[in-house]
Amino acid sequence: MYNDMHETMIKLYEALSDIKHFVFSTVSISAPETTALLLASELARITPEINCSFWLESNGKVTQVTSNGKAVPPDENQRCIKVNSSLVLQQIIVEQNVVWSLDLDEKEAIFPEFISPTLFPIKWNPTARGFIIVDELAEAERELFQFASQFASVILNIAFLHKEVETQKAELSELTEILFFQNTQLSALNNVIMEIVASGDSTQIGRLLTNAAVTDLGAEGAAVFLSDSSTRELICIAASGGMDELGAISLGAKPDENVRRAMETGRIVSFKRSGGACLLGDFRAEGWVIFPIKGSKGSIGFLISEINDKDISDTMAILTNHGAIMLDNLALLDESRELSERMEKMAVTDHLTGLHNQRYFKDRIDSELSRARRYDLQLSMLVIDVDRFKSINDSYGHLAGDAVLKEIARRIVDTVRLSDVVARYGGDEFVVLLTETDKASAKIVAEHIRQSVSDLPVAIDGESIGMSLSIGVANFPSPSIGNCEDLFKEADDAMYRSKKTGRNRVEAAE
Repeated sequence: MYNDMHETMIKLYEALSDIKHFVFSTVSISAPETTALLLASELARITPEINCSFWLESNGKVTQVTSNGKAVPPDENQRCIKVNSSLVLQQIIVEQNVVWSLDLDEKEAIFPEFISPTLFPIKWNPTARGFIIVDELAEAERELFQFASQFASVILNIAFLHKEVETQKAELSELTEILFFQNTQLSALNNVIMEIVASGDSTQIGRLLTNAAVTDLGAEGAAVFLSDSSTRELICIAASGGMDELGAISLGAKPDENVRRAMETGRIVSFKRSGGACLLGDFRAEGWVIFPIKGSKGSIGFLISEINDKDISDTMAILTNHGAIMLDNLALLDESRELSERMEKMAVTDHLTGLHNQRYFKDRIDSELSRARRYDLQLSMLVIDVDRFKSINDSYGHLAGDAVLKEIARRIVDTVRLSDVVARYGGDEFVVLLTETDKASAKIVAEHIRQSVSDLPVAIDGESIGMSLSIGVANFPSPSIGNCEDLFKEADDAMYRSKKTGRNRVEAAE
């Protein structure tokens, strides 16, 4: 999804840049409606599936001039609405804020042909020149149309200024500076995005975001916080500029109210609406804006930047959204890897005792026997069977039998080394691989295991259950052992000899 969106952004940037140069070089195009149609037609060509219209403001009214890339003729059917007749129109034209959703009654009254409209202002000073309205906009497409509205603001204002070129040369010069600044921002943004794509580390992505905010976009300071997957605490992973002292601080369980609101709503929160400082531990951020980092399952963190009155919020939002895509992809990749590891472990683990299972043991004995043969090492195997286990099940029940098996498994593991391999081979039978161990030493280990079980009964539900083991020992190298099956058979035969000669014994292969 990220690659598709990035390619669309590049296509839109190139198309709108061509229009920009065309408007700059063609002073005869002074009608804003014509310029709006050029922009609308390019948007319709690049995003044909999205319902989009341009509205322009004049003398306190807004008029629809395009619909899905086509001009709306100035006749009796052309829609025209007074700005002061609607709170939504006042918000978009006077306050110049993006409107994400409308009250149902107001939507039906003003824009009945739209299902779920979003309005982006075509910004100017002191009021917006109009707005772009887009229907049923997906979350990932918002930055695209924020980007388009930025360009539309610049290009349409150039068209308006063409009409006033003789009397407003100063404004045209100012606009050129703004365009240069925005082009610089967009160029820097594109370079940073390429670096983000190449990065596979969340901390590195955080550094790229904060460094770009300060160095390329002119913010006074910036920091990125991500939510810890286990504790849910927000931890700073990168900070730059005037906020670099934040380091790796944690905001704990109760972050600042402004942070909490941005995380819960997924919306940008700024000092202009909230007032006062934003507290990040002991640090007081001034002139701040919080950009939530949104993942597929909700907000996963935020970028906070001290920008004061600098006009870089839109570009910062685009930068943050690109970083969010990559951070979310990394989080999903980690979850997938963790799930895969858990499933792999389950596949080779006995669910009752927690020991390795027969499948794992057979794979491991192959590798250990090859290693012993290659490096001229000794390898011993123990086959262990619980004596009269059926009588335990019959007398105390299967739950008690399960508890006995788990306790025996624990005592075996406590007796052997970490480098040895213990597995439940099936039913009441266990196997142990003793690496680099000769037969005499293996018999000693087997005797310790036998004693650890027979010397201490298991207490279950007030009952004291005595247990004993019959253990067979085999050792490699041996003339009779050529492969894994031979090694197991030798130890298994020895175990059966211990059964026949009285149980609760250790027998070694001859």
